[in-house]
Amino acid sequence: MYVRRWAPMALEASRTILLAVLVLLATAVLANAVASAAQQSTAPREYNILIVASDFDDILWARSVALNLRNMEVQVNLSVLYLDQDYPSASAERAKLKDLSFLWRYDAVLIPDLNKLYIHGGRLRQEEVVALLRYTKGGHVLFMGMNTIVQNWHPLLEEAAGAKVIGIASSMADTDFYDIIYNGETYNYNDTFGAIYLEPHGCQIMATFKRILKPAIIVNSYGSGVVVVAAFNPVKAVLGQSNGEEIAKLLASIIADSLARAKPAPLPTSYRAREILASAASTPLRVLEELAARAGGGLLGTAIVAIIIISTAYLVLLAASVLCILPRWARLILVRPIANYISFNSLDSHIIDTIRKRGPLTLHEISSRTNIHPRKLCWRLTLLEARKYIVSIPVSKGIAYAYAEDLPTALLAINPLYNKIVSLVTKEPGITIHELAVRLSLPPDTVLKACKELAAHGIIELRKVLIEYEVYPTQPLYQYIKNAST
Repeated sequence: MYVRRWAPMALEASRTILLAVLVLLATAVLANAVASAAQQSTAPREYNILIVASDFDDILWARSVALNLRNMEVQVNLSVLYLDQDYPSASAERAKLKDLSFLWRYDAVLIPDLNKLYIHGGRLRQEEVVALLRYTKGGHVLFMGMNTIVQNWHPLLEEAAGAKVIGIASSMADTDFYDIIYNGETYNYNDTFGAIYLEPHGCQIMATFKRILKPAIIVNSYGSGVVVVAAFNPVKAVLGQSNGEEIAKLLASIIADSLARAKPAPLPTSYRAREILASAASTPLRVLEELAARAGGGLLGTAIVAIIIISTAYLVLLAASVLCILPRWARLILVRPIANYISFNSLDSHIIDTIRKRGPLTLHEISSRTNIHPRKLCWRLTLLEARKYIVSIPVSKGIAYAYAEDLPTALLAINPLYNKIVSLVTKEPGITIHELAVRLSLPPDTVLKACKELAAHGIIELRKVLIEYEVYPTQPLYQYIKNAST
């Protein structure tokens, strides 16, 4: 009675406690999520930056700019794409320039001084320019220096920059004509390093040259991204001048502002699928190029890679032969070179004895008589045929195997037409296909096909005479007839 009275109350209490526990857990999870979000929002973002370098000076320049970005409390992670023509992996590195899925990993790509004379493959190609601009339009920053624009000129680059190159300046002496003015400050620039004249078309001018009043640095919004162009040599300005650190700080400030302006978007699904397929197709080629480079390059490297490919392909196909996946003719081609190096065992003797006593037999007939699995038997039969202990002959069920020395007997036993042809050829050596067809009352094509099958096994010989074939018996056939008569 008491149990009946208290049971519903206990059940209700347990439900209340369980609900309270669930509420507490949900509150804890929500609080943790809010705390994590707050922590992420307050934590400084780390930017991934890629420097495309044609020599080591470009890398030193990028490290100087990255250091100044960190001093400005902008967290950056710097990676290098090194394209120097003497660099062993330059070819594989160069291929990444048109790989959107690779570029999309970075918030900014810096190409300060891409000199076509020093990089592997020469100037930027059309597909590389298109990939870089698609990347930039997708919410990233692209920085280019004077030589990058001039030596790799492309109308799409000018369109993205929002300015046209209308002149190139060079000087034998340093003056203050091309000193850089930024935010009211003047930064010395050595005229002998060169500069270009830019004609703005919608871009924002961030810095100007002192005397000629032309843009020294421009910034242009391009899609969701930002293009920054320095109309001077930024690498030499940072590494070749006493005020290099000041110019590095100037450039870092503009790059930091551009990173803040860019609005990165996910890699478009259509490009993602396309790039995955393209990468899958090109990866083997990149691997081969890398192997050739590591093997010494040139003809020797190519030869070593070719040997590796051929050897690997042969081993793969040989493995397929062992599993009897390939057709019989393909298995024989692959096995013949190594057949004599594989040891002859008791299993082979058992197979040969079975075929000699019962043949010709198909694969499954041999399997049922020897209790050997067809797949294992298939491999051993291929070896024995390659060594010429047995031969295969076509039958209505497919392929039958016969003992090599009993071939004439086996052939004549499986097809009555063979017997008739052999009988006539033995009596009348040199008889033609047409005459055989008349005697046998069969179409010439049927007779010719049967004769070719017998000739393939060395039972008869076909000799072409004008537009006709003459048929002759062979020594094995004479020997067979002699043995059969005794």
